[in-house]
Amino acid sequence: QITTSDELVVLSNTGGRTTYQNAGRTLRRGFELGVESQLADDWTTTLAYTQLQATYDRDFTSPKGLIDKGNDLPGVPQTTLFAEVNWKPADWVSTAIEGMYRSKVYVEDTNTQKAAPAYSVFNWRAKFEQKVDHWTFHQTLRLDNLLDRQYV
Repeated sequence: QITTSDELVVLSNTGGRTTYQNAGRTLRRGFELGVESQLADDWTTTLAYTQLQATYDRDFTSPKGLIDKGNDLPGVPQTTLFAEVNWKPADWVSTAIEGMYRSKVYVEDTNTQKAAPAYSVFNWRAKFEQKVDHWTFHQTLRLDNLLDRQYV
């Protein structure tokens, strides 16, 4: 559990300019679980799960009116799930497929507008490494959102 005092939240966002205000207290309660597994010499998996309840812990006033204690913080999913299968056929190269799920998120402080829906995406990456004397060079290629999913 984390309680934060005077957290900064968006007051207004107009014409590309954002101003902030203090929101009083916020509260975050949750847990994370993670597992890594070696399937074979060159295959590994990772699974990570987060459950988080992030809320305002006190009422406060914004230009939209009174923001009630207990409202969810906007932009923070309650559930996040990450899974990865990684293949490393040689010391200098690896490739992985990643899957990520995020639950719906509220988009504003009052929690009265329609929430952005939950979504899942799949990504691919490849990593390369070269060693020259005392130097090590790393490169990463990524393709995010392989299925071209529309999400917020």
